[in-house]
Amino acid sequence: MALALAEPRGESVLAGLRYWEQQRRGKPLPSRLDIDPHDIAPLLPQVYLVNVAYDPLDFQYRLLGTEIVDHSVADYTGRRLRDLPEQRPPSQIWALYKEAVEGRRPVCTRVPYLHIPGRSVEMLATPLSSDGQRVDMLFGVIEFEVDRLEPARAIAFRQHPPAC
Repeated sequence: MALALAEPRGESVLAGLRYWEQQRRGKPLPSRLDIDPHDIAPLLPQVYLVNVAYDPLDFQYRLLGTEIVDHSVADYTGRRLRDLPEQRPPSQIWALYKEAVEGRRPVCTRVPYLHIPGRSVEMLATPLSSDGQRVDMLFGVIEFEVDRLEPARAIAFRQHPPAC
């Protein structure tokens, strides 16, 4: 499935993107250790962390904020995407994570709610790397009220402009 990239609009998504950029500190990619929950306390209900596995490529939910769990069918913490019928390949969520890993850059898209026609969420996925090279985790933010947001706002980046 081709991923439809989107400009970030949600305040939380934009804040998450700015935070990721700050945490790079001149490096190609920040690491999980660069992400301090105290720095992003207001965002935590909308934050997720996903472990990246290779051979074959897969993703496992490591942490899901309370707002994400509240909006989900179940708490997917610890679950692999390949085990979730609505998220395994070729789903939009899979494509988002894969693009962030392979492109080694932030990506943003809008994903429809499964059970609410006409509604969508805005998802940001940003790559993290413990060795500065291989992406081993994703840091992301989900904005649930994207359908009520103002038109997209521009955001400037120093290096590696994201596909968001």
